[in-house]
Amino acid sequence: MIRGGVGATSRACTSRSTARPVGCPALRPEAYRGDALETQLADQARRFLADRSRNRYDAASGRLEVSQIFEWYGQDFERAAGTVAKFLAAYAPQLSDDDDGRGRIAAARAAGRVPRLRLAPQRRGSRNP
Repeated sequence: MIRGGVGATSRACTSRSTARPVGCPALRPEAYRGDALETQLADQARRFLADRSRNRYDAASGRLEVSQIFEWYGQDFERAAGTVAKFLAAYAPQLSDDDDGRGRIAAARAAGRVPRLRLAPQRRGSRNP
């Protein structure tokens, strides 16, 4: 159990839903360990946000299309960064596959703006695509 409650990074790493597992983070291939927890959580958050079946930047619309986990646990992300969009903007390198998209997200964040969000349609299928 994580002391002090579950934080935003923990939610982005460990949340599981038996009803809709596709929108949830893929399971980590190793156990979380106390001596490496912060490093493991940061790495897992980057992996989750780089997973295009769950999160992506749509350059045509200028929107971040994100997992429904950000709606389900929005308050955790808002506590961490003020808004879900601000939390996500900190992960610009993971949310876009091209330099232009990463640059747009980073520029918006630097200017105090945040990208528009849209919940990504969740594909049905394997828990760990």
